Amino acid sequence: MTVIMLMFVIIPEWLADSRMTPWSERYNRTRALKVMPDSVRQHADEMSTVWDLGGYMEYSLMFYGYYSRETFFGDTVRYRVPLAYFLSNLFVLGYSFFTILRKMAANARTSKLTAGKTEQYVFNWKTFTGWDFTIGNFETAGNVYMANVIKFREAIAEYAVNMKRKYQCLQILIRIFANMLVFVMLGFSVWAILAVSQIRETDTFIKQNAVSITVSFITLIFPNIFELIGKMERYHPRTALRIQLARILCLYIVNYYTLIVSLMMKLKDLESERRALENTQVMALQAVEAFTPPIFRQRLVRELTPSSIISPPTTPAVWTTVFSDFGPIGVSNPKAVVSKDTSVHNATVVVTHEITKLVVMDLLMTIAAVLVIDFFRGLLCRYCNLWWCWNLERTFPEYGEFKVAENVLHLVNNQGMIWLGLFFVPMLPMINNVKLILLMYIRSWAVMTCNIPARQIFRASRSSNFYLMLLLLMLFLCTLPVGYVIASRTPSKRCGPFGDQPHFYSIVTDVLHENLNASLVDAIKYITSPGIVIPVLLLLLLIIYFLFALVRGLREANHDLSSQLMQVSQRNKYSANPTSFNFQERTEEKKKIFELAGGKKKRRILAKKAKASLSKQMPNRYSAVEDARNKHRPSMPRSIAPGTRGFMPSLGFV
Repeated sequence: MTVIMLMFVIIPEWLADSRMTPWSERYNRTRALKVMPDSVRQHADEMSTVWDLGGYMEYSLMFYGYYSRETFFGDTVRYRVPLAYFLSNLFVLGYSFFTILRKMAANARTSKLTAGKTEQYVFNWKTFTGWDFTIGNFETAGNVYMANVIKFREAIAEYAVNMKRKYQCLQILIRIFANMLVFVMLGFSVWAILAVSQIRETDTFIKQNAVSITVSFITLIFPNIFELIGKMERYHPRTALRIQLARILCLYIVNYYTLIVSLMMKLKDLESERRALENTQVMALQAVEAFTPPIFRQRLVRELTPSSIISPPTTPAVWTTVFSDFGPIGVSNPKAVVSKDTSVHNATVVVTHEITKLVVMDLLMTIAAVLVIDFFRGLLCRYCNLWWCWNLERTFPEYGEFKVAENVLHLVNNQGMIWLGLFFVPMLPMINNVKLILLMYIRSWAVMTCNIPARQIFRASRSSNFYLMLLLLMLFLCTLPVGYVIASRTPSKRCGPFGDQPHFYSIVTDVLHENLNASLVDAIKYITSPGIVIPVLLLLLLIIYFLFALVRGLREANHDLSSQLMQVSQRNKYSANPTSFNFQERTEEKKKIFELAGGKKKRRILAKKAKASLSKQMPNRYSAVEDARNKHRPSMPRSIAPGTRGFMPSLGFV
């Protein structure tokens, strides 16, 4: 993303500006966008201006409003920066879809190739291939040892799950109450973002960054509350982890869409203010023309005509003439307010600045969370445990855990912010790269010095496509607002590369009209009309459904082939006693006939009942729920429990 935006958008615009000479034709047309006024330059170095992304940042290649609608004429190439801006954004979104789907297909193909014996001999594969003999570090070997132990315990728990069903009615009520709490928190998140977006005063730091602080704070705090709520529901650990991730993803999506709605409401208010100002100016001019005698009008022209032909001074002087009787009709002692019409420009600035501040604030809040929740918490547990009234390392607050699932989901959320703001902030991928590098080093320092391995032995999914599905869903949901803006909103007439277009996509139609004949353009419009696009989409959906059915049938055929190979191996094994093998083969044929007759669901129900009765007769030695409830004892300090093999955070140099 960074390379594409640099090569096709940012660098061409910079080259065009570097070739521009003062008071040239391009300079005169783009001066309002690219030349910083003296009033802004006086406060450009102040901390409040820098934090609000104003001053030098506002008049830079970082934001959408800096790019002009001018076509760059080079020595040999006529480069259209607005067209490149539009097509580059579409290409980035399309290529993101293609990359994610290609990776998911490759993972699915790999899982199909590795299936078979890997699924048949789980414990053997984990025993003989689970160790890395190239490890030479003692601490790394300890971490790999604990990781293998967790994998074994997960596999054992998968084969012997004994879910307790005591107090089932009470448990259902508790789960309903937990879901109600989650919905209340989501509603509170929506209300909070909408409330802070209505703040118009910017006299304090909190009011100036209210939206970004609120969104980052909710993103940081609410997932921990969701985890506490999930402990009340007492689900299977894997189910609980999936529900936790689903709730966090819903929180991210709700926050983004609420932020978009709040920004649209703010843009609507600014546009209504601009229209009201234009209507007031038109009414005032009509009133002056209606009540001013013609003689006074001629005299006014004769007085102002000589001053209009005087050459401008070297230092431009800003002057404004306001008549004493200028104002609304029917109001005594009117006051004329002279202001610059920047409402349209502010409408674009609002969107670009809020998205950029949201990315920066997320980085700062993550750093603060690592320091407070992990580092200072570890110091408290380490040095206050000797004289505290309870064991801080084994009860509360304990050492911080490194949660892989939540951290991966945070990366998905971060990438969603980049897709959402790429159209308005072309340099946002570059800012995101710097942010990810900083987060990588901060997280690695935290996990090596302050965190302990998570107690959760279950992963969210045994498939490598689970998080890619979440990333694909986030990409789709972030593409919808961008598509709505491109298709429905009118570009700003004052700034940006599409200022002279009625719609964002009009730049493509203009290029087609300039370079193709009218009949070919009409054919392209007919092909892209809804009457053609909608049937094509329906056809593609039918093809996708057919491919899904085909893959399902191939999977069943693969399973049948595997069972036949197992039968061949058993035939060789029971060659000395063919009677037992013939009985087993007849049993397999009866199972297939039973499934073809529609008894597959009945067989599953009977198998579940048999498994439940067997679990009642033979108590489970490795219960997954009890394994999750019995909290693994965290490692004690070396001063209290010497010689233990458990993991102990080093807390860095402290």
